[in-house]
This record gives sequence, structure tokens and C-alpha cells, in this order.
Amino acid sequence: MINFLIIILLAAVVGLVIFSLINDRKTGKSSCGGDCASCGLCSGGKKRQS
Repeated sequence: MINFLIIILLAAVVGLVIFSLINDRKTGKSSCGGDCASCGLCSGGKKRQS
């Protein structure tokens, strides 16, 4: 019985986190500042060897 309650609680927390991330993305809040030149994670920020 307690395992079932823990699973339900964890599923609710994960659902709320995902919902919050989706809402933040829709409103323009995200960890990406849009400056790919200084980011290094985007393909536009990678330095190419000549």
C-alpha cells in the first residue's frame, strides 16, 4: 500500500515538473539565452578548424 502511494506521489511530482517546463518554454523562459556564439552547445557556437 505504501509503495503505491509513493509511486503516485513521484508521478505527480514528475508531472508537475514537466508541466512547469512546458509552461516556461511557452512563455519564453528557458535556460537558453539565444546567444549561440558564446554558448558552445548549439551548432552555431562551435568553432571550426581551418
